[in-house]
Amino acid sequence: MRRSLQIIIASITTVIVVACGSETAKRDADVIVIGAGIAGISAALEASAAGARVLVIESSSVAGGHAVKAGGFAMVDTPLQKKRGHQDTPDIAFNDLMTWGEDANPEWVRSFVENSRTEIYDWLTAFGVKFSILLDTPEDTVPRFHFAGGPAVKVIVPMLREVAGRDNIRFLHNTAAEQLIESAGPMTSVRVRDTRTGTEQVLLATTIILATGGFQSNLEMVSKNWPRHTDTAIAEPEHLLIGSGQYATGAGIDLGLDLGAGLYRMDHQVIFVNGLPDPHEPARGLKTENPLAIWVNQSGQRFVNEAANSKHTAAAGLALSPQTHWMIFDANGLKQLRIRGAAWLTPASTVADILDNPLIGHKSATIEALAEAAGLPVKNLVTAVTGYNLAVQSGEDSEFQRFAAGGRPAKPIA
Repeated sequence: MRRSLQIIIASITTVIVVACGSETAKRDADVIVIGAGIAGISAALEASAAGARVLVIESSSVAGGHAVKAGGFAMVDTPLQKKRGHQDTPDIAFNDLMTWGEDANPEWVRSFVENSRTEIYDWLTAFGVKFSILLDTPEDTVPRFHFAGGPAVKVIVPMLREVAGRDNIRFLHNTAAEQLIESAGPMTSVRVRDTRTGTEQVLLATTIILATGGFQSNLEMVSKNWPRHTDTAIAEPEHLLIGSGQYATGAGIDLGLDLGAGLYRMDHQVIFVNGLPDPHEPARGLKTENPLAIWVNQSGQRFVNEAANSKHTAAAGLALSPQTHWMIFDANGLKQLRIRGAAWLTPASTVADILDNPLIGHKSATIEALAEAAGLPVKNLVTAVTGYNLAVQSGEDSEFQRFAAGGRPAKPIA
């Protein structure tokens, strides 16, 4: 029987499908899933539900992948939205995403907005996931970013609980996929290595799903695929910080390439400039957010609508010279500070390692003293803060339109 091999590469999930045929050798599983992140677990659950024997290969000692550090899920027309009084429809979401995406694939976007309720929200809640937090983002006209009471690990755990209850799913942890092997028969195979012992073996299956496409911790690959696909594309910065999980090395992409796969839209990366160096791992970045802060450049001047979408703030931040800026907020704004991206972050460590760290932040009783501590022009910073406070009081930010219709509420900086 003629065998066909289809390979699809994406930056998040890569799927390799091999046509079925008569079995000539003992299979280790009907379906082998490489990667136990949220994509791999989802694939394993779906294959299991169809009756397949599934083997999940994971290089880490635990499942969950990058999703354990992730945030929420964008979904459309959900019960939580309705409960909170927000009317969202596929058409509204389609317009939002097409506007944000610039050259987004309309067919894929339409499929997502039409099916995210049933294929994501309903599918996950059936496993016991409870979405309880709904946030808006500058990109959306309707709040549709759903959280299950915190980080996405609270979604992963119910999914793994479901996996544990199925007899036709098993795991090989601490196992790295080294090579996909295209065989002449009806099956395909993957050579794997035990990361603790170094022992190698070849595993056989009818279908292999490659779900380990993250590459944002591989700065060489990030640089090679730097976003250059829009008219507003900007030059790659001199200094990049890693903001993804340590296993996002692009290894899955390399596996596909070795077998002749092509790559699609690898340069469609989202860049954030609201990060600071991790004091314990300077090569890594911590995503920092504060809706009550203003951003000023090295001249002590505001330079952007801080509440705008990340595409806009990234362009403004990377256009600075030098490419660095400060977040200015008061004691009231401190309550809104959110820093994420490291396991060591706690309220106490945030104060000790970041807020009290003179290499990262400064605190003073007056704006004048704060400017001197940070090495910023005193007059400019006073002007920036004073001007912002007046804009808050008047409800009109004529320079940056932060308080435009539908914008986020703001408070003056004391």
